[in-house]
This record gives sequence, structure tokens and C-alpha cells, in this order.
Amino acid sequence: MDDWHELIGAYLPLVHERVRGITAGLPAYVDVDEITAAGVYALVVSAEACKEHDGYSFWRFAKPRLEKAILAAAAAERGRFMTDARPKAPPPYKVYVVPQSSQAIDNRLPDATPSTEEIVLGRERLRTVRAEIDRLPVRLRKILTGRFLQHRHIADLAAELGISDSRVFQLSTQAVDRLRDRVAARERL
Repeated sequence: MDDWHELIGAYLPLVHERVRGITAGLPAYVDVDEITAAGVYALVVSAEACKEHDGYSFWRFAKPRLEKAILAAAAAERGRFMTDARPKAPPPYKVYVVPQSSQAIDNRLPDATPSTEEIVLGRERLRTVRAEIDRLPVRLRKILTGRFLQHRHIADLAAELGISDSRVFQLSTQAVDRLRDRVAARERL
């Protein structure tokens, strides 16, 4: 078990380095954490699968799998905000290794069950976010709720509001920034 943790710990910085290299050229809306999660998942699965292939160098075994997972996740993240008129990226996280049972993987992961305090704080934060959404100007509120809560396409919102797609994207970014600032200010109180 300790060897497994040491192996993951030794190669984890290489995953982060590769993700930083790939995401440097991607748009700002790309979620780097999702891409990193794909790389870490591929690293964990590769570590398990490499045990069964004695004689292989771990890095030679894991590197192509990590590359495929990270590139697929980056492509999916880049395509996430495209409208239906543009082609969608392939689904992420295709890792070509020996499958493991979910119970075997779960046994190695820390317990992610939230504590009572975390649940209460999460509910309080949700109330704060809802209150701050209600305080936004009508146009920003429509864009924010339409885009992120109702999962509507940017083109649909643009047509409804009589503005361009790029303006909807700009306003949604502005609404998220304003909401983030207001929630942070309330939490500091």
C-alpha cells in the first residue's frame, strides 16, 4: 500500500506539469481541475495495471495512457461551451488499461463523505448564492439562470435578448464575477 502511494506521489507532479503545458494554449473558460482529474485518474489506474505487467518501466507504461486521458479531457473541456452548430469533442477519460472494480478503487481513496458541519455550511452558502442571484440586474439574472441553471444554449439566450452570442458570453462572465464577489463579501461578514 505504501509503495502504491509513493509511486502516485512521485509521478503526480508530472501529471500537473503536463496539464499546465496543455492548458496554457486553451481558452480561459476551460476547467483545469477537470483535466487534472482525468490525468490523476489515469495515473491511479495505470499504477494498478502496471503491477500485473512485471518488467515494464512504470513511466513507459503510464505515459501514453496519461497523454490520452489528459488530451481527451482538454478537448472535452474546450468543446463544452460550443453551440450546437459547432462539432462536439469526444467524451473524456478514455484510459486503456486493465479494468478494476469500483470497490477496489474506493478502498484506496479517502472517505469523501461530508461532515455535518460541511453540510450546514454548504446549505448556508447555497442560500447566500440564491439571495445574491435575486439581487442581480434583470438582464444578468436572466443570462445566469438561463445559462447555468436551465442549461440553455448561448444562441437561444442571444435570440431571446436580441444581442449577439459573444455579448451573452461576456455578460455571463460578468454575472459570475459579480456573483462571486458578492458571495465572498457576504462570507467575510
